[in-house]
Amino acid sequence: MLIFISYFEIYRWILALFVIAISLMPAAYLLYFSFSHKVFNANALMAFMQSNFSEAREYFLVNVNFLTAFLLIILVLFGVIFLKFTPLLAVKNQTKSKTRILIIVLILSQFFIYENANLKSLFIDVIKKELKISSQYHAFKDERIAKIGEINGSFGGVYLLVIGESENRNFMSLYGFDENTTPRLDALKNDENFLLFKNAYSNYVHTTAVLKQALTALNQYNKLDFKLSPSIIEVANRAGFNTAWLSNQAKFGFFGAPNSMLALPSKFSFYTSLDDSQVGFDGVLLENLRALEISENMLIVLHLMGSHTDYKKRYPSEFTKFGGSDDLAHYKNSVFYNDFVVSEILKIAKNLPNFKALVYLSDHGEVVGVGHDAARYDFEMTKIPLFIYFSDEFRREFGGFEILKQNVNEIWSNDLLFNLMSALMGVKSALYEPENDITGPFYDKNVSRFLTLHGAKKIANELGLKGDFR
Repeated sequence: MLIFISYFEIYRWILALFVIAISLMPAAYLLYFSFSHKVFNANALMAFMQSNFSEAREYFLVNVNFLTAFLLIILVLFGVIFLKFTPLLAVKNQTKSKTRILIIVLILSQFFIYENANLKSLFIDVIKKELKISSQYHAFKDERIAKIGEINGSFGGVYLLVIGESENRNFMSLYGFDENTTPRLDALKNDENFLLFKNAYSNYVHTTAVLKQALTALNQYNKLDFKLSPSIIEVANRAGFNTAWLSNQAKFGFFGAPNSMLALPSKFSFYTSLDDSQVGFDGVLLENLRALEISENMLIVLHLMGSHTDYKKRYPSEFTKFGGSDDLAHYKNSVFYNDFVVSEILKIAKNLPNFKALVYLSDHGEVVGVGHDAARYDFEMTKIPLFIYFSDEFRREFGGFEILKQNVNEIWSNDLLFNLMSALMGVKSALYEPENDITGPFYDKNVSRFLTLHGAKKIANELGLKGDFR
């Protein structure tokens, strides 16, 4: 029979909740394996940590299958049954010892899994490391700024850096895709101010991990300490530029603000949503760009949602050009809409006083229907677009234009963006690297040196290249 809740029931409640809590870690292994067929690892955990609730929910819903749903139901039922029957039902005295034994066995089994599957290293150590990196980046601000050194002048003017999301260049007609997904950008091909780079790759396949190297002096080739690696925004500030960050990605994630951490030094910032609960279409940034107070010397960064999953949520209905309800159709429509947004940004930029150049690239690529998960790495996840558009005046003035024109077929990884932007703006700090500057005569074109996945993969090997590939 039921009895009044005693200290024994409270004690068992605590034990039951504890067992369920530590069961969540092996449960994460099972659920992840059910749809990815890969072992849950540090890369997958980091992607989750650098995400937010809405993004994580979309990722789960896109990837869920019958096995995942079945396992989730079983796990939920286990939790409900365990909570219901362990703490609340009264038991006779002779069965209390059996209940205690059952609970102890369950706890010990969880600790066995926890230790033998190396879950402590995965869940606890990785989380502590990421939180430490974030806190140190803030704490070492002064030391980081000091490393910039003296910057003797700049080219001045207004520069725009547009960061796309999950755009695989192989789905852009601009790069030869057989369907007309980028008609507006295609029209720029014969514009003498437009340079399209054919062999650009991402340094990683998760946004935050990419931007930590793309926007700072740290890259795969110099192995600098992240907390002591100035960002291009900090360098621009030091050189006397006004800086602005306009983002259609969430400001905050599960573990703070890993992306906004890099945007923090901007003198002006705007986010369409704090937590991704109300992120709309990228076109919302167009009005914000038009309304932005423009300075004589300025760096403006725009961070788009682009073609991130869920693809069907990335474009308004009037941009439904490609029929079908599958992932591929939605992805192509998202690329089509991104073409409109980027082209409109360029139109606005060209009319800004003292406009010099616009750089567009994606953070990483995408495997349509799979996403961009380092634990399920595919080379397609690294294939990104890159183009630079110059004003008429700056095309004639910039000494590196002809070199860039010659280098459009060279391999480039986007962790070298810091050097590219430094050269374009003429703000070469003490951390500028000539061998990593694709605008300069000393750019190291050695195919064998280029890396992705933070050094874990050689791009030449991924391409199957030997010697000169041009």
